[in-house]
Amino acid sequence: MKKQVGNSGPNPSIPVDPVMAMPDLSDLTLDPGTGKGAMLHNNLATSTAQVRVGNAKLKSDYLATPWGNFVLRMTSGQKLSPDMQVPPKPPMALELSPPNADGLVFPQVGTTPVCDVPTLPVYTGGLASLTPSTAPPGVFMGIGHSAGGKYYDANYGDTIPGEQRAPPQADGHTYVKVASPVGWGWYLQVS
Repeated sequence: MKKQVGNSGPNPSIPVDPVMAMPDLSDLTLDPGTGKGAMLHNNLATSTAQVRVGNAKLKSDYLATPWGNFVLRMTSGQKLSPDMQVPPKPPMALELSPPNADGLVFPQVGTTPVCDVPTLPVYTGGLASLTPSTAPPGVFMGIGHSAGGKYYDANYGDTIPGEQRAPPQADGHTYVKVASPVGWGWYLQVS
């Protein structure tokens, strides 16, 4: 069963984004006249509505995907490279273009971000990592979050070979690296 988001569109198996499904156009008043004044009024009203709805969509998409993924990475406990700790920039907001020769305006990409960057999450990378000071140069041991029971995820970049017993850690426990054909493997707490 597929989860529906908002109202269903012509094809019910394709979810419809609620921001774009039924934009609020209650403030949109069109002039029923046929002259140039009515045309300019209607152009301005519809272009303004397009800017408002488009900016709501841009902000929603930014907060849901790039910003949401950034927060997940920063709070995962995994050790991140410095470039992965840089927050994504919001997209530029839509604005009305200057009137063209006929006096018409249209939405265009502006120079102001659609929203401010939200409050930065606390970076937890390395807090879940126990890197012994006795490790040889060039060897990184990263014991991450619990994967269940006495198993712990190996952090990104871990270079300890599989089946090797790690030196006692700051928490007083000893771990054995479990190799994996995919990813960095796991650590088993043995004492």
